[in-house]
Amino acid sequence: MKENTVSELLKSSHQELEMLLSEISLEVTMEKALAAPKIFQLRQTLGEKDLLKLLCFILKAFVDSLKIKERLSYAEIIETAGLILEKYTHESIKDIILAFKEAKLSGRKFYGSLSIGVIFEILGEYFLRKAKYLEARQADLRMQEASNEAAWLSRMPDYMRQKYAKLLPENHPNRQALRLKLTIDKKIRLPDIEEGPAT
Repeated sequence: MKENTVSELLKSSHQELEMLLSEISLEVTMEKALAAPKIFQLRQTLGEKDLLKLLCFILKAFVDSLKIKERLSYAEIIETAGLILEKYTHESIKDIILAFKEAKLSGRKFYGSLSIGVIFEILGEYFLRKAKYLEARQADLRMQEASNEAAWLSRMPDYMRQKYAKLLPENHPNRQALRLKLTIDKKIRLPDIEEGPAT
């Protein structure tokens, strides 16, 4: 990035950078944002000054795209960028881009103005959605693991299946379903662990 101050960057036109940012915004997804380098990592590779410039440019592009009368001043953009860098160290720049993209696509009304508070409201809402996305993805992964485990169990010899069923720990996330699977598949009578072996 050309060596200049943040205020010079905000005041001048950078069509190539604007086009690049538009392309990134069009292609960015939650998965790509998750895979992207985190802000604390970019601090080491880009440096604090260039990272601040980059985020200021992204903020300015978002503000300009809204076509509102009361915009953030350059000083407010710089302040907001600095606060974002402090607060979201373990998120990626692509997260920020995606948050702004989703805010525009959601039909959110800005009522002719934009404040620092609204920027953080947008980011807060985005990171709540991201947390729910991660929870759902983790649940899907657990379901897949359980399905794979059940498939593996179905190929076990009977005596091994009985032994495995008895050894399933109490806190296994899929204990009851696996024990039922073993019972249904081979008609094995599985004693409850609490009751002890069947006589």
